[in-house]
Amino acid sequence: MPAAAPDTAEQRYYIFDKGTVGRNFIRLNMTEAALLDRVPKAMLKKTTRQLEGIEYPVYELRNPDHPEAPPTILELVGDEEEGYRIWRIQLHDARYRAAQGGVGVGSTYGQARQAYGIQFVERGDMGLVAVSEAAQISWLLDASTLPNPNAPVRRPTDVPDATKIKGVLLFR
Repeated sequence: MPAAAPDTAEQRYYIFDKGTVGRNFIRLNMTEAALLDRVPKAMLKKTTRQLEGIEYPVYELRNPDHPEAPPTILELVGDEEEGYRIWRIQLHDARYRAAQGGVGVGSTYGQARQAYGIQFVERGDMGLVAVSEAAQISWLLDASTLPNPNAPVRRPTDVPDATKIKGVLLFR
């Protein structure tokens, strides 16, 4: 039996689970103030995104050891008076792996379905997503790899197991 891989700081940084990234380093519903207290300023860039015509604040989180990697997107909800909280986290870096089953960017839909179960598949603001409701994880799928990329997808069984995951969304 091979020895277990060492639990390095980088491995802890690139793990996600229900509502958390990096062994509770970042978590859903975390306040903006708590985020700014926890994460070095050099790793964060505040910007905005649009969803259905509404502009909202986000932080791009970058690992300084991997500046070439896509940023982790921390989407905020709230207002200036009450403050902001993280409501969704987008992961696009292939180093991120789920605590359960090791699924992540580059894995297949079949692996996510086996590890987490898929309740439904839909096309939304991020593209084609497969939703694992209990884990509060959406798997952003590469629709271009489907036999007919523009065909309607109504059931989890409509998606071939070999379809690649190109992003992960943690939501609350």
